[in-house]
Amino acid sequence: MDRAVANPDGHGGFAVPPAGALTYRPSEAIAALVTALYPTCIHPGCAVPSADCDLDHVVPFDHTDPERGGWTVTGNLAPLCRRHHGLKTRRQWHHRMLRDGIVHVRDSHGTDYFTAPGE
Repeated sequence: MDRAVANPDGHGGFAVPPAGALTYRPSEAIAALVTALYPTCIHPGCAVPSADCDLDHVVPFDHTDPERGGWTVTGNLAPLCRRHHGLKTRRQWHHRMLRDGIVHVRDSHGTDYFTAPGE
């Protein structure tokens, strides 16, 4: 297991899902916290304001079995503009949530990028 990955299961460090974790859409409070942590799309070099982005589950939400998938919690959400969300969905770019909210992004050539909260 990679010790740098904060919560590879996408549960944000919770053993039991907190309120709202098993629903796909984040609450207004969670959305506000995530957009405050990341002022823009987390994709390297993208300046789209997080308020105009999708809040993406870093570890995908499992619609069939929400307890098993990535939960809708602050430690598993990050803003991605529609363009960059599509790249992740098509698996052209890969994302992992590291400790302290740092998002590790790897492109299709294997180049690594890191986005920290506040950047």
